[in-house]
Amino acid sequence: MIRAVIFDLYETLITEFNPNWEPPERSLADRLGIPNEGFQERFERLNDEWEIGRIGDFEELLSRICAESGRDVPASAIDDLVRERSAVRVGFENIDPAIVEMIRNIKSLELRVGVVTDVANMDLEGWPDSELSALIEDVVPSFEVGVMKPEALIYRQGLQLLRVRADETVYIGDGGNDELSGAERVGMTACWATWFLDRWPPGIRPGTRFDGDDWRQFPGHEPPYPRMVTPGRFVDWLQGNRT
Repeated sequence: MIRAVIFDLYETLITEFNPNWEPPERSLADRLGIPNEGFQERFERLNDEWEIGRIGDFEELLSRICAESGRDVPASAIDDLVRERSAVRVGFENIDPAIVEMIRNIKSLELRVGVVTDVANMDLEGWPDSELSALIEDVVPSFEVGVMKPEALIYRQGLQLLRVRADETVYIGDGGNDELSGAERVGMTACWATWFLDRWPPGIRPGTRFDGDDWRQFPGHEPPYPRMVTPGRFVDWLQGNRT
């Protein structure tokens, strides 16, 4: 019997998709005055360190990148980028009404609801005052646990807080970072949420690729999990699979 649902956060309950987004004229490396070569690898590696709590904030992340690049970057350049990062981060003020309705319907089924998410501390600012916070019982962020999905520990922390077993729980997310397989290995039933992914143009958003190919361009490479194309479809699926 299903007793709980654990959600991913980004591209599952909130989305970074912005149809008006345009790439910046200058890269982050250019604005810091450091070589582009090797920058992306450093950024991704140190961003992961931030998301597991080993880096305290975005300023420290940028400073570490500059130090590894062997460049002395003016503090003003870093300060400007920190301010911009704070201004454009995804907020919790305008939650999609379909998401709110989905969670309320799930709770009406007397199921417990939690979130397990890979995020840096900055990315949860505003959560306590959000509409989602009032509906969701527990949130397990990677920066507090010290590991990211698909490590078993972060899922087990979510199960422990909700006081449910893995075989009583459904995990649903967009599939980035092998999170669905990780949930399945712990013993949960995994579902694939594409209600936000379907808005993104193919190949644009990192982390939505499976088996090295974009699932919209290469049919047959979709994750082997029930696909939920709308929040309402997921509620219907839960109602049909509760026992």
